Amino acid sequence: MQTTPHHPRALIEGINIAIIARRAARRAGVGQGDGARPVPGLAARPVVLSEIAAETGRFDEPATPPGYRTARRREPMLLARLPEKDTRRIAARIFADTCEKIGASSCAAIEGSISSAGIPDGGATTKIKHAQRLAASLKAIRHLVRTEGEKGGIAWRPRVVLPLGRPSPKRHEIKALDLLVAVAIEGRDIAEILRRAGWSKQAHTTRLLGAAALLMLDDLAECYGLGRMVPRESS
Repeated sequence: MQTTPHHPRALIEGINIAIIARRAARRAGVGQGDGARPVPGLAARPVVLSEIAAETGRFDEPATPPGYRTARRREPMLLARLPEKDTRRIAARIFADTCEKIGASSCAAIEGSISSAGIPDGGATTKIKHAQRLAASLKAIRHLVRTEGEKGGIAWRPRVVLPLGRPSPKRHEIKALDLLVAVAIEGRDIAEILRRAGWSKQAHTTRLLGAAALLMLDDLAECYGLGRMVPRESS
């Protein structure tokens, strides 16, 4: 059946499209002051308008011009509740920025970018620089751990921060790099990370995963020369 602009179905569809468009615009910060905004979309993370400082050099050096606000993707609660100058929060942005500059937004792309960064192209030097920082980042968070391989050999496996107590078809273990990417790049809250891996939101697992994420960000901050917020435990 063909609908006309005055048909009830067409009117409802038009109303729904308008509601979706308005909600997407709100998430992108459209109309909240001047300046560029990301393309509106319900799948995109919402933005907040704030004054930001430079991530390198002096922390008090403003990066947002006086009288303006910078549109920035809303951070997950784990990061948003940290002070603005907390080095773990800064390290999360540096890590995300590094991955963005080499075109890696997933775990597989991040690992692949390190090995393929040496291919000569127009921006090879810059790409190698960012790939070196990324490789140092993965080393800092102990992305790979050494285990015994077959026939007594040595194998390297991704480090797991939330292992399965027993095999389950519905739950999945959460690896260190997966957790870091979810928090720093995808901006996911701990509860969402647990839910996507099939875990229920329990206080114990929430605290465990949150502490693991903050520890990795502290390791990254130290790797980037920002210092640690929490001293290393003496062995």
